[in-house]
Amino acid sequence: MKKLLLILICLFVSFEVRSKEVILKCIMTYEQLIGQKPIKVDKTKKIPPETEILYFNKKKKYITQEPNDPYIDYSEYYNWRESDSEIIFDRKNGVKTITLNLYDGSIKIETVKTVGGEYRFIKTGKCEKIKGEKIF
Repeated sequence: MKKLLLILICLFVSFEVRSKEVILKCIMTYEQLIGQKPIKVDKTKKIPPETEILYFNKKKKYITQEPNDPYIDYSEYYNWRESDSEIIFDRKNGVKTITLNLYDGSIKIETVKTVGGEYRFIKTGKCEKIKGEKIF
C-alpha cells in the first residue's frame, strides 16, 4: 500500500500542468495615422522597433496586453473572429482591434482615438512565441 501511494505521489509530482496561454513578443516596425475629422490625414512611417508583449489563448478566445485574469469573461467585452489564416480580436465598443496572422506571425494593432476628432493609430509588426503551444 505504501509503495502504491509513493508511486501515485511521484506520478502526481512529475505531471506537468500545461498552460494554454501563449506569450508573444511582437516587434512593431510601422505606424500609420489615419484621421477623418477635423483634418483628413493618412501617414505611414517606419518607426524604431518597439516591443509589445501579448498574451494569447485560443481556447478561451483572447489576445490581450495583460496576463489572463480568470475573473474576466472576455466574450462580454470582445469579439473573436477566426479563420484558417488569422484571428481578429476586437473590443465591442470599437476602440481596439488586434489582427494576428497564424501563418507568418504578422500582427496589426489598431486603436481609435476621439480627441479633437476621430483618428486611427495602426501599428504593424511581427510576432514570435516566447512561451506556450505552437501557433505558427
